[in-house]
Amino acid sequence: MKKYTNIICMVAAVCLLGAAAFCGFRIYSHYAHESEQEEVFEKIAEVVKQAQTGESETADVLLTEKETVLAEYCELYL
Repeated sequence: MKKYTNIICMVAAVCLLGAAAFCGFRIYSHYAHESEQEEVFEKIAEVVKQAQTGESETADVLLTEKETVLAEYCELYL
């Protein structure tokens, strides 16, 4: 009887450790993804801020004869 109790306790301990490891991985994954999204948001905010002030890091790019811009995106392109 004591042997079965030890086996049950070992199985329960292994299951709990596995569940704890899985939960730890999911928590780490969540916060890593959140951090990555924060960096992307900051980059987007910087682009918006530059667009509002009129600054641009890239020079104006002219279209070649083969390239055209749709009328609805012309203002955005400019």
